Amino acid sequence: FFSGLIGVISMNETNEYIRIGYLSFWGSRLNKYMKLEDVIPLNESSTGINSKIVRFRQYSSNEVLNLSLFNAELLDQERATILFGDTSIFSSSVKKVE
Repeated sequence: FFSGLIGVISMNETNEYIRIGYLSFWGSRLNKYMKLEDVIPLNESSTGINSKIVRFRQYSSNEVLNLSLFNAELLDQERATILFGDTSIFSSSVKKVE
């Protein structure tokens, strides 16, 4: 269940690429790099295991990662909007750091 669970997403300074840190099957951290334009918007992908986890996918791959919407921490609201579009999908418990 926790394999492919995203722990952190970061974006480069020019907002062209993202790095996703996620758990491997064995519990170690793996990094995946992709262009921002290759990310399928969350409102276009189906929901995941329940309403607190959604599938994070890219156009060029069939690999599915799981993104928790519960207790998420958005460090940069502007970049989160660039990546996810509408950030209202995150639960009301989202922590917005200023």
